[in-house]
Amino acid sequence: MRADWALRLYPAEWKERYMSEVRSVLSEHPTTARTHADMLRGAADAWLQFGVRPLANASALVVFAAIAANLGLLGVQLARYPQIFGAERIPWVVIAVASVAFFSVIVVLAGRAKDAATRRGLRRASVCGLVGAAVMSADITREYLSNAPAPVNFLVGTGAFLAVLTAFGVAGAIAGNGEARRGAWLGTWAAMVCMLATSVYAWGLNTVLMARLEQILPNDPEFKIGNTLKDLPSYTVWNTIAAISSHAVLLPVLGAGCGAAGALLVASSRRRRAALARPS
Repeated sequence: MRADWALRLYPAEWKERYMSEVRSVLSEHPTTARTHADMLRGAADAWLQFGVRPLANASALVVFAAIAANLGLLGVQLARYPQIFGAERIPWVVIAVASVAFFSVIVVLAGRAKDAATRRGLRRASVCGLVGAAVMSADITREYLSNAPAPVNFLVGTGAFLAVLTAFGVAGAIAGNGEARRGAWLGTWAAMVCMLATSVYAWGLNTVLMARLEQILPNDPEFKIGNTLKDLPSYTVWNTIAAISSHAVLLPVLGAGCGAAGALLVASSRRRRAALARPS
């Protein structure tokens, strides 16, 4: 079976540039299973390069998928628990939706960058964000399942939060090229990745541990004081929405600061090494 069929999967701009050349190469060589696999992989890469202009790199495409997943999960929960739409809670729902929409704008802007250095920086910052998400997810699970005393929970939670901020700083340090502005941008990206990944995990955990949350959340001061949402399943979902809203606003700001700090530390270290290397 010839591999020409796969050329139909490529975007139009790619076909205009390379179709005739690739057809010629395919006609001169025998077709193997690897040829078909290479053509399919090439089609995916061509769409990232030519066919999806706002999302020209894989990091942006994956994060955009995470944004869609978050919006979908949020919509499902709001449809299942309409009691959440109390007057005092609507602003938090709006913040949750608006923050994810704002993340979409950032992804589109980031996705337009095609140079290798920016792509590499986004990949590294994404990894740092996923490390932060793993720490946050583990801490959320601990908080839900642990019966440790309040001082212990405070110390462990503070340590986890500092570890997350460190991950954002590392993103700026390893990908910011010693520039505060670039470090801030990549720290923000890491924070956004962290937030989106943690949110998906939190929604899953909320579903799995619903019975557990219905036991522990009535002891929450926010549930006891000034709360009008007494339906426990609805309150557990609302509690998650409130956490997502606050973290979606806070984490990118902290990520920018930590990323800039990481980049500046790298720049300072480079200057010190350069000074020491100069002959006296």
